[in-house]
Amino acid sequence: MGAEKQYIELLSAHRTLIDENSAGQINAMRSAAVETLKQNGIPTGKHEDYRHIDMQSLYAPDYGLNFKRLGLRVSGEMYRCSVPGMKPLTAYVIGDVPSVHITENKSGAIITTIREACSAYPEIISKYYGRLSSKSADGTVALNTALAQDGLFIHIPDGVKMTMPLQIVNIMQSPEPLMTNRRLLIVAGRGAEGEILVCDHNFSAAGTLSTQVTEIYAEEGASLQYYEVEETTLKASRVASLFAEQQAMSRLLLDTITLHNGITRNNYDISLAGEGAEIELVGMGIADKTQKIDNYTRIRHIAPRCTSNELFKYILDEEATAIFKGSIIVENRADKSVARQTNKNISLSPSAHVYTEPQLEIYADDVKCGHGATVGQLDESALFYLRQRGIPEAEARMMLMLAFTGDIIEKVRLAPLKERLTYLIDNRLRGGIDRCEGCAMCK
Repeated sequence: MGAEKQYIELLSAHRTLIDENSAGQINAMRSAAVETLKQNGIPTGKHEDYRHIDMQSLYAPDYGLNFKRLGLRVSGEMYRCSVPGMKPLTAYVIGDVPSVHITENKSGAIITTIREACSAYPEIISKYYGRLSSKSADGTVALNTALAQDGLFIHIPDGVKMTMPLQIVNIMQSPEPLMTNRRLLIVAGRGAEGEILVCDHNFSAAGTLSTQVTEIYAEEGASLQYYEVEETTLKASRVASLFAEQQAMSRLLLDTITLHNGITRNNYDISLAGEGAEIELVGMGIADKTQKIDNYTRIRHIAPRCTSNELFKYILDEEATAIFKGSIIVENRADKSVARQTNKNISLSPSAHVYTEPQLEIYADDVKCGHGATVGQLDESALFYLRQRGIPEAEARMMLMLAFTGDIIEKVRLAPLKERLTYLIDNRLRGGIDRCEGCAMCK
């Protein structure tokens, strides 16, 4: 037994305190999660899907945990994380303590904490909370479920179209090593529509580990956009798992962008369970120094006539590491599936490392599927072309890198967010974002 041992002992010693400061269905999932953790443990380097990041080392430190749920309620006046031109609803998560001032907005969408929802909407929580994540054998997911005490709950009822985007601001701020365990449950009903932006920030001087489990349910005909932007520090580690289940004719856009970090592991597990469902899963990371970004994806075509389009890109410099491992599984009854998976990488340094492994498993007939991966440097002929037209080399390189990120940014459907991300990426590539100093969105 490795790093998981301390957490199993901690849970045994403080189970009463943990349950007293949590609620209902969250507590009901805890015992089974502990058994999964005991059986499978935190992944080691021998685990095929975790070969390039030492997860045991991430979880080994003696982190503090906020079992008493001590937290600071914040407002827009205390901390701003805004996108110019976008007027969203805003919810904050301080460490792993949600601070929500919205219970139900004018459009009819419900935005509250999972603890409050256990009392106010018990039938919805019982139906959805943990249903997807509990099927995972991953020890990091099990540990999150075992330790989580609260989270955010977003329910967009049947036919409801959110009139404003929702922005969730995750803030880590601790003078001592701290571990947080966040949960996010999103349920989009039949024909519902919504846009959600999640921003991760970290002001901690000490090393931190944030874990998050997100579950997204898109019912028949639902349309949902979900964006993640991480801008943390070299001392920040993040392990996040997102599970999504889509029913017939639903549309889901998942877009994740890592601007600055320490070590990041993102897991995406998508099930296209209803005929005609569509998923766009896109991501981008910019890394230098000793930063690591690891994106692991699994898209399962379960029903016929579903479409998946997956695109991940990295720009690496110095001694940074990027990992992409993606699998698309087309099951035997998923005829007429269309699936595309692409990973493209630019390495600006001989010391940077890229590991890429796209995979297809096809068990159905009459499908259109493809995958590919590239690792290279900036196009020298294009660089020469720009320099011949009087553009300085440094600026020419910047133009090529920005062009490389262009198709990721084009996937963003919120115009103000697209404009702001274009600025932030340009700023990051020029060295303007070196650590989290508040929110770069509003600088």
